[in-house]
Amino acid sequence: MEESRSVVGHSSTLLSIGKSLKLGVRIVWRAFFFAVGTMLVIVGVECLMIDSATIVTDRPQTYQVSNGWFQPPQTMQVGTRVIQPPDWIPWSLIASGTVVVLYALTLPRRWGGKSE
Repeated sequence: MEESRSVVGHSSTLLSIGKSLKLGVRIVWRAFFFAVGTMLVIVGVECLMIDSATIVTDRPQTYQVSNGWFQPPQTMQVGTRVIQPPDWIPWSLIASGTVVVLYALTLPRRWGGKSE
């Protein structure tokens, strides 16, 4: 008889731990989506303010460049890369980041929890 009571008591403890773990998972998902949305907005604002970004690597890459039909190809080492974002990139990053942040702020209401 006492063994069955200890099993019941043990399972109710496991259920309360499971409920608290689910609440913790909700908070983690909310923080994850909030961080992703914030980073999208930050990168979008950065792309809006720059014309181009130059990336320099420690290890240069080797390319073969052809000068014509009858000349041998030359090898060329490139250690930098220039990125020029198109005009639509910053606005799409800012818009999608804002949508993700708004989604993160409404997550507790979607799962039936209280909003902080």
